[in-house]
Amino acid sequence: MERPSTDEKIALPSPSEAPIVRAVKGVAVVVLLSSIAQARPMPPASAAELRAAFRPDGRPRLVHLWATWCRSCMVELPQLAARLAELRGNLDAVWISLDDDAHAAQAAHALDGAPGQKLRAGPDFADAMMALDSQWDGTIPATYLREGAMKTTKIAIALSFLAGVAQAKAPAAAPGAVEAKGKYYEACSCAVSCPCPTSKFLPTESHCDLVMFFHLDQASVGATKLDGLNFAIVGKTAKGKTADDAFKTGALDHWAVYIDDKANEQQRKSMPQLMEGMFGKMEIKGAKAPAFVPIKLTAAGDKASIDIGSGTLTAELENIKIGETKDGAKITPKYITLDGAQPFPFISPVTQGRAITFHYADATTKWDYKDKNSYFGTFTKK
Repeated sequence: MERPSTDEKIALPSPSEAPIVRAVKGVAVVVLLSSIAQARPMPPASAAELRAAFRPDGRPRLVHLWATWCRSCMVELPQLAARLAELRGNLDAVWISLDDDAHAAQAAHALDGAPGQKLRAGPDFADAMMALDSQWDGTIPATYLREGAMKTTKIAIALSFLAGVAQAKAPAAAPGAVEAKGKYYEACSCAVSCPCPTSKFLPTESHCDLVMFFHLDQASVGATKLDGLNFAIVGKTAKGKTADDAFKTGALDHWAVYIDDKANEQQRKSMPQLMEGMFGKMEIKGAKAPAFVPIKLTAAGDKASIDIGSGTLTAELENIKIGETKDGAKITPKYITLDGAQPFPFISPVTQGRAITFHYADATTKWDYKDKNSYFGTFTKK
């Protein structure tokens, strides 16, 4: 992400060679226009015009702030345009260029063929932004989702969000038998040991922030292999409710699913079937569309390290060792084995661990914990 700076300009080609990215059936095509004068005018928009553009009209609306002098914006823009073209009819788009008058034509060129409304920020843009994000610090690219009665969600990774929307709209893969075997890691905001599995006591923080992390050693949906992929579920229960009540009613303050971006197209289509086969149908109010992000698991001995979305969620976990047994030269560590602590019956055994650190920050929900509850486990689902 970049802050606006008039010192940082992208070297643009001459007007006769200016490359324009056009989204045609989801494929980015470079079109050479003969003259920069062919660009449609993009005069600065007034605060009233911008505020009107921020308002949804029946469908969710994606508002994207960008500029031609922002390198990461220009790398991302053609990919966003192509993805939004695929989702035409599901999302409206508004592109807000922060370019000055001297670069208005280049901005118009860059958006040529992109779906949605194209506007350029005027002198009173800061006033209009108060209606969208009063905390905006000037960093671009920046993307917002506007829904319903003016609900605003800042999107951390726009391409991942749109990939999740596309996945939700895509036809499901052909039904197939679900099999999964792998490793399970959990961290939550409760003290060691978490009282939530009893279904009788409130979380120690009066609410529960948690991640349930699954590494698929071997997994398949029909003929589609999913070996080696990871996925994670991140949730936040409401204050004053047991975790059991929260999950039974589907009323959580936060619910997000992150899926390994190494998954190919067929694997991505199969992931919803895998999760339904593992967990059954889960109706969670306000659940976010799945996001395909980089996921890294490092596990060695008693410790495991998790990184989801390049820092969106990180956790350093340790399996608590209480001793060891010796059989000749063989030494076997002893852990605290728990019965009934696992959130799903196919996860067994589960041992008690601790979360040395546990961090999460997306556009709406944040936490940072140290020395909290953790579980280590294995799972088999057929």
